Amino acid sequence: PAPALWGRERDGGPISKLQWFAEASPSKKTPSPMRFGRNRERSRLHTYSESPMRAAASPATPRTPRGTSPRPRSIRTDSPRVPVRRSPRCDSPHSPKGASGIALNNADLKSIRPIARENPNLEFLYLRENNFSDFDPWQPLEQLKVLDLSLNGITSCDFLWDYIDGQRVSRLPNLHHLYLTGNALVSMRYFNYLPYLQTLTLSSNAITSFEGLQHCDNLRVLSLHHNDIETLKYFPRLPSLNTLNLIGNPVSRHPFYRILVLALCPPDISKIDSKDVTDEERAEADKIVGKLRYAILEGFLPLRSSSDWEADAELFFLTSQNRTTATEALQLLAIDINKTKTPCVEGEPTEIRVCMRDTRERELGHTRVFQSEYMVPMEFRVKGDADKVSLVTNVNDWAPIEMTKDQDGEHFSVTLYVTPGVCLYKYVVDDEDIIDEPTTEYEGAVYTVIEIPDAPKHDSDDGDNLDSVLHIRWLRSDFIKRWVVIENENSSVYTPTIDDIGKCLRVEILSYLEGEYKNQVYHLSNPVEPGFPTVHATLQGKAVEGGDLVLSATYTGGTESASMIRWYRQGVTGRTPLSTDDPRLYRVQNTDIGERIVVVYTPRRDDGLLGDDVEAISDIIAPLPPTATKPRVVTEAVEGSPLVVEFDYQGGFPARAADGGPDEPEGEQGEDDADHVR
Repeated sequence: PAPALWGRERDGGPISKLQWFAEASPSKKTPSPMRFGRNRERSRLHTYSESPMRAAASPATPRTPRGTSPRPRSIRTDSPRVPVRRSPRCDSPHSPKGASGIALNNADLKSIRPIARENPNLEFLYLRENNFSDFDPWQPLEQLKVLDLSLNGITSCDFLWDYIDGQRVSRLPNLHHLYLTGNALVSMRYFNYLPYLQTLTLSSNAITSFEGLQHCDNLRVLSLHHNDIETLKYFPRLPSLNTLNLIGNPVSRHPFYRILVLALCPPDISKIDSKDVTDEERAEADKIVGKLRYAILEGFLPLRSSSDWEADAELFFLTSQNRTTATEALQLLAIDINKTKTPCVEGEPTEIRVCMRDTRERELGHTRVFQSEYMVPMEFRVKGDADKVSLVTNVNDWAPIEMTKDQDGEHFSVTLYVTPGVCLYKYVVDDEDIIDEPTTEYEGAVYTVIEIPDAPKHDSDDGDNLDSVLHIRWLRSDFIKRWVVIENENSSVYTPTIDDIGKCLRVEILSYLEGEYKNQVYHLSNPVEPGFPTVHATLQGKAVEGGDLVLSATYTGGTESASMIRWYRQGVTGRTPLSTDDPRLYRVQNTDIGERIVVVYTPRRDDGLLGDDVEAISDIIAPLPPTATKPRVVTEAVEGSPLVVEFDYQGGFPARAADGGPDEPEGEQGEDDADHVR
């Protein structure tokens, strides 16, 4: 951002008032050399050719020609105070008119404390090309919105934060635009929880990772070109990001770099490396979802020659965890969700399959067993005089497991922690197969077959044994927190619900050895798919005249929309449609007596897919005992005129109307006013 621009032009463009003074007051003083970055010439070049920042953020500060004094003639040079350059007005898009600010570019400054002390209400501050190794204003600048520290020697941004009573407090709480191009920063750990930050330029530093940049929800412009970022690991969630610059980093040389970056950016991203994002690029990026997307966030980059990125991501997760757990008590050998490689579907059980190798000495592994309700330790042991013995088994996807020679020098053994199921295996002793009974054939080869039993239940009072445990938990993806724990789901099987649709599942196995947390292994699913529209329907209520039959239905299969519910009276002649105000409630009429009520439910998903019809049938409708209520005379009491009475009747159909004589109607007898009128 430039200081205030004034009307005079030179070489076809406006120049600042500061430069005007510099030209009018030549001096023999030479500006001090720049102190920034690893490559000064490269930093200088990219600072002033940073087109996305110049176009989308703000123009670069006009530089004072060499051989001229950077100090305006209007400021007394004999003052003991630090000379400042005030701008009464500013036309920069990031410094609104009437804002208070100071520009001291290329002024050979080493400290900002005197300026901050005298100007605590600054709104913008330009300090390019000085000698700062740190920026310490000593006091909070609560009104500061624009800070430019480009082309200095800044190695840390701890100046952004202060700690009061153990709480981290921002020193620049209203900072909107921060420029740190051409410094010596190696980390982004300082830039988190900056809610008002809109522009952040960190180009030409020595940053190697995105780790630390987070919770900057209003950040629109991020420039990191010419750093040392090799992967997209820890790429931040930036919901407002519009412009991104990563050119000049090792990761930008990947042939699919723009597609991979675009898959991690919000939908409103419009420019990457000064180029507009095309519709074709967005279409390709939309294909990167689920497990593949999270693999990229873990540092995975597809091979140039690969055509199956999903399989590559699967292998990446396994090999990276196998490598990181090699020195742990349990080393991950295989992990998967759903053995058949089928997608996770709402309402269908999802199961984890795991194989972990106990890397400890055999005796120690026998005495300190990891307890789990869903994984069991299985020891494979064979005797023989051999140089090399391997175990080949389906629980490890048939990859050979090299067995260790025991201390007795005669046996080879390996202990695996596996989930229950059928296990096929064989030993390979110096290239010779050894197969025990019973056997089975699988894909043309013969293996020993055994059933891995369920894990035994453990007594909670046995504290010593429960110090070493394997704990399972399930999580679902979340756009804000990335992963959210699903409460009370700690078994090897989980059934996805409607809350999981469109989200990925993550299952973790946490290892605790002698009461101390050691490590975790995990696996991811692709987004959970909605199930087929299905409903379980029942009728509740009494099947009697005047009673209410209520439809109780449980729907699964995505989001329900406009399902169809129809009511019928079913008799010997077929079904008669019934009408009802409430589609889930029907009030039984006397015309239904002796027949059944049927409700037909056709589930419908919000995408229009119809499920199968489901019926619920009532018992035979029974009449109530003959009952008449609310008798009332409905004619005037006039001599010579008949009196007419009406009443409400229930109890089927009356046999005949009584006239007060001795004869009673046939059928069940009720109260006096129910059978006839006296």
